[in-house]
Amino acid sequence: MLGHHDPLWQGNPRHPTSQGQSSRADQHRLWADSTFVNLVNAILATQGVLGSALQRVVQATKSFKLVYIDTGNTKGEHAPVYQLTGKPISKDPKNHRRGLALICGLRRGYIVGMHELVIDKCFADCLWCKLKMHPVHGCPFHGTDRWLGTKPDNAQRYLQRTCNEQNREGHQVGGSSKAKDKGKGCQEGNHSARWSTVGHGGRPNRYEM
Repeated sequence: MLGHHDPLWQGNPRHPTSQGQSSRADQHRLWADSTFVNLVNAILATQGVLGSALQRVVQATKSFKLVYIDTGNTKGEHAPVYQLTGKPISKDPKNHRRGLALICGLRRGYIVGMHELVIDKCFADCLWCKLKMHPVHGCPFHGTDRWLGTKPDNAQRYLQRTCNEQNREGHQVGGSSKAKDKGKGCQEGNHSARWSTVGHGGRPNRYEM
């Protein structure tokens, strides 16, 4: 994941030319890293890929590209990033993780024109829809109509708000025993509920105690 510092940026980071320049800079840094080159050379040699060490590392990284993601952090601040995508250098999980560790280990970053790219893990993968293109706090699923999944971060506040609405409804219908029981159960469960599933109309229909 490559984050950029907005004050240094000149130009449109979403433009294909800008993304291409950033991708090439990333590849060149990897080609110059002897540890990464040696790892890729050894892996591709066992795969029967012909060529020198440099030719193999070029082959392994030719699918690498950066995808611009306009997102924010958990504080609501604008924090766009480039996400590095590409074909894995190995199908073996251990070698794949070693390669990723070396890529993420290029901590110093680099300059592309007036743009400073800083290599970092900027957000956790989305736990809701499993998509890699946005962080968990940026997932649109929980705001989708009739979404039945869990609610991020604000589950407790959401539950309290729903309880208050249910209690008000109980008073509005004349304080029937059914409505009162509904509100009472909500209040009692409010202290131990950890997350809720959301049904039709945006109200919880089940609580996990």
